Amino acid sequence: MANARIQIKRDTTAHWNAALGFVPLDGELIIYTDYRTETVVEDGKQIVKDVPGMKIGDGKAYVQDLPFQSGVSEKDIEFWNNKVNIDDSNEGDETLVGETLVFTRN
Repeated sequence: MANARIQIKRDTTAHWNAALGFVPLDGELIIYTDYRTETVVEDGKQIVKDVPGMKIGDGKAYVQDLPFQSGVSEKDIEFWNNKVNIDDSNEGDETLVGETLVFTRN
């Protein structure tokens, strides 16, 4: 088994926009660390957080021309987590106690 390490390219929007002529390899992940901001409430306080954006190289297009990939927002996570219902018809079955459900979408 090979001992390998993968590094993902990440930088600010300003730096990616200045990277003229850069063509990411096919499948290479490009992260914009400050793609957008999102206001969330934590402990009763509004906090503005940077939300990263991601592009995937195709080996042909300049980084500026690649589309951003859609992801799961905090609002999506909250929406789906509020839809979870555990069937309690098997009372006494404690297999889900303390477990965390994680939802993703394509």
